[in-house]
Amino acid sequence: MSKKLIALSIVLMLALPVATTAYAIAETELPSDLKLRSVELHKNIMCPKCSGQTLHQSNSPIASSMREVIREELLKGKSNDQIINLMVNAYGKEVLASPPMKGFFALIWILPPIALILGLGAITFVVRRLRHSRPEAELERLVQPQKMKLKIRKSLSMIDQELGENFDIK
Repeated sequence: MSKKLIALSIVLMLALPVATTAYAIAETELPSDLKLRSVELHKNIMCPKCSGQTLHQSNSPIASSMREVIREELLKGKSNDQIINLMVNAYGKEVLASPPMKGFFALIWILPPIALILGLGAITFVVRRLRHSRPEAELERLVQPQKMKLKIRKSLSMIDQELGENFDIK
């Protein structure tokens, strides 16, 4: 039993480098110019199953198959736009890493700068308002202790009057 296990282990250890070499050769089949285009396409197309990952980042099986399709299409001589259109037709516009600037998707590009401008405007408005109301608040803070002292004196004098009238302290 142990001889079979040792033999199986040796076969697997010898087969592993062959399998990884075959994978590496398949990945480097593309010429350098097509390889650059391939990487660019991988970065511009999202994996449909992986949350927020491009094909370049994902290791999922579907991402691997999509990368293989891109490689085959590049070898056929298709342009980047044709390959992107092929992926959009197969998986929908959601696979685009950056959405197009037309139609409903234009809002994705327009709304963030508008929100930023409105937020900065609101912050400016609040800061200016706080700066102008500060002297009044400062004056109120200085006057408040004086008002409290007057109230305390009135209360104490009322207590003294009541004690003096109602009680004979000897």
